[in-house]
Amino acid sequence: MKHRGYGRIIVTSSMSGRSGNQNLAHYSASKFGVIGMVKSVALELAASGVTANVVCPSTTSTPMIHNDEWYGIFRPDLEHPTRDDVEPTFAELNPLGVPWLPPEAVARAVVYLAADEGFTTGSVLEVGLGLSAFKP
Repeated sequence: MKHRGYGRIIVTSSMSGRSGNQNLAHYSASKFGVIGMVKSVALELAASGVTANVVCPSTTSTPMIHNDEWYGIFRPDLEHPTRDDVEPTFAELNPLGVPWLPPEAVARAVVYLAADEGFTTGSVLEVGLGLSAFKP
């Protein structure tokens, strides 16, 4: 990319990389690290025509979330919780009251950064269901 004088590096982190999460220190730490790495790459490539940015989605409707283990964590009061059982619990975790993002919402953020004319680099685009409002 640097040799061609053009490129778009877009990396996915997480809203957990923007703030800590109880019982997920290892996950949050890795996501914070991704953001720091991309910001450093953005500085290193700034004059080359290559941009580097991060997308930080909130909870997204993928198999990472939709599985028996996660359902059990969020509804320990039930022996075999289902998606319907955990949906209200997930919806309470963010200001918009939406349980999880559709993957297409994350894809649109990536497309936005990919289509940028080169004026956005070192940025973090949060698709956070309103969680950004909690930080200063």
